Amino acid sequence: MRSTRRMAVALLVGSAVAAAACEGGDEVAVSGKEPVSEATSPRSADAIPRAVLLSGGSGFIQAVGAGDFQVTASVAAGRARQLFPTYESPFAVAAPDGTVLYNAVGGDGRPEIRLADLAGDSDQLLVADAYSIAVDGSGRLAYVDSTRRDPVREGGIVTVRAADGGAPVGWSDGPGRYVVLAWANDTLLVRRARVGDEGGDLIAFDAPGRMRVIGERTALLALNDDGRVAFVGVMSGDGSSYEMRLVDVASGATLATLDSIAGGPAKPIVSAQWQGDAIVASGAIERGTVSVILVLTAREVASQWKIGVERVAELPADVLVPDEVWLSSDGETAFGIALPPQRSDASGAPIPSPLRLVHCSLSDGACSVRDLGEMTDTQVGRVRNPTRPVPSSKVFSEALSASNSSL
Repeated sequence: MRSTRRMAVALLVGSAVAAAACEGGDEVAVSGKEPVSEATSPRSADAIPRAVLLSGGSGFIQAVGAGDFQVTASVAAGRARQLFPTYESPFAVAAPDGTVLYNAVGGDGRPEIRLADLAGDSDQLLVADAYSIAVDGSGRLAYVDSTRRDPVREGGIVTVRAADGGAPVGWSDGPGRYVVLAWANDTLLVRRARVGDEGGDLIAFDAPGRMRVIGERTALLALNDDGRVAFVGVMSGDGSSYEMRLVDVASGATLATLDSIAGGPAKPIVSAQWQGDAIVASGAIERGTVSVILVLTAREVASQWKIGVERVAELPADVLVPDEVWLSSDGETAFGIALPPQRSDASGAPIPSPLRLVHCSLSDGACSVRDLGEMTDTQVGRVRNPTRPVPSSKVFSEALSASNSSL
């Protein structure tokens, strides 16, 4: 359900940087400079997590204070790599120790999964002929193996490697246009592209060969903290209607639905993050083409799940729907990164335009926008880890170490 602008290939670039785990649990702090202290920051530093990292052609973008972002310099040419488009799956996954797993295009044009230790300036191949990756709480690595296949047209086989680095096991019965999304406890959630349209089905694998369809034309938007419930977006077969649902991952049962926003029909959600009882999401409302950041409440009351709209924050008319949104650690502020409108010169070459940082106070719904570094990319993604529960640093590092020794 994400914008097709995100399907274009971008560059993953950065610098020899220092990394540290972030409060949010699914983000890492990466910077080419020392973070500004709270004393020197123009605003209080407790309003947002310490840092947010995005990948794009202009470099890594990191938060160094409350809404105080900087764009770091690009790395040497040998470090810049094309990202392999993974659609609803993260372009890159943050490990708690500061390393980053990312989907790249190899020298032969084939997809590969690489491990970048940005603090140590290392960048190594983890899995060849593979794309999209997720690591669960026990250290199992899941990805799509596209060996000897056209990954765009044919996809590959959903594959899982045990935490001890043993031989990989195919979980799908055969190849398909799959993309690994996240682990929800012991269940692996996967996107399966539909033939003939841009939609996809949300698939669950409980074990090798044990596949079930959670929803057709359904996109995974976020998981709750314990991984039991998924927040999904569902498009009708004819594309005329859209609704948000809370779905029980284990059974696939719908727990609650939401099909209207601000008095009008719901529109597709582009990005979402679930934190505690709050879901922050980006989208648009029926009235014209107004981009909004939504704050929803999703909680279980007397064994019944409920979802509702807490606040609708309208963005300025010249701001596109943010491709990435997230909540501050205290839940009081919503942030978003919006791509600039695409512009070209007379020859058709893209004109560099600044990314937009959106900052919305949830107490009064007031939003402000500021420009970040200029870039021409049509693909920007927050480096994050959608798996729930989030694997610990120890589990993650042991899994990667085992995989490195066996590949």
